[in-house]
Amino acid sequence: MKVIGITGGVGSGKSTLLSILEDVPGSICVQADKIAAAQMRRGEIAYEKIVFLFGEDILAGDKEIDRGKLGDIVFKEDNKRLVLNSIVHPSVKNYFLEDIEKKKEEGYSYYFIEAALLLDDHYDKFCDEIWYVYAGEELRRERLRASRGYSDEKIDGIFASQMSDEYIRRKYITPEDERPFSDAKLFTNRFVSRYDTRPPWIVFDNSEGLFLTLEFCDILERLLER
Repeated sequence: MKVIGITGGVGSGKSTLLSILEDVPGSICVQADKIAAAQMRRGEIAYEKIVFLFGEDILAGDKEIDRGKLGDIVFKEDNKRLVLNSIVHPSVKNYFLEDIEKKKEEGYSYYFIEAALLLDDHYDKFCDEIWYVYAGEELRRERLRASRGYSDEKIDGIFASQMSDEYIRRKYITPEDERPFSDAKLFTNRFVSRYDTRPPWIVFDNSEGLFLTLEFCDILERLLER
């Protein structure tokens, strides 16, 4: 079974890519955000810790944690975001490590993990390949305003909490120069660049709505048949 980590900035199109991959035979697709949400439900250990530290103002009418309210807090204050991550992320990572072994035994061919903080939490250490979804910052802002109704202030906070494309490119892919994502050994001529790092990286440029084209279906099939 091949384990593929999918990451990229908020609004780049990770969830859209994952929705397509869910139809690939023999694949399992898991979003770290959904696992984290499950860990924060009432009755879970993380729930008690989070409510104790952040107060009952973050609760909805049913006493479940309102993730919107919590997000408004942690994306404005770095120290609180770090505290929240220290509570939730270790258990989420353990979930993946255990679930990967289970799915191997069940005979799956591909295990796709989508996580915005995949690199921060070092998921790349147990991934066979990293798929990075790229889109320009202004386009991502437009998508977040239109699809999620986010304010510019909220978008600024989220962007500030995530590694920039430039930082990721230099740290993980092209540390010796300033090459952009598009300037690499191309898997195709337009949309997808392959980088021979360890683990290998595939960079998808979703600036033109790549994932919604028939051309991308052919690209994806070729990627998975390698």
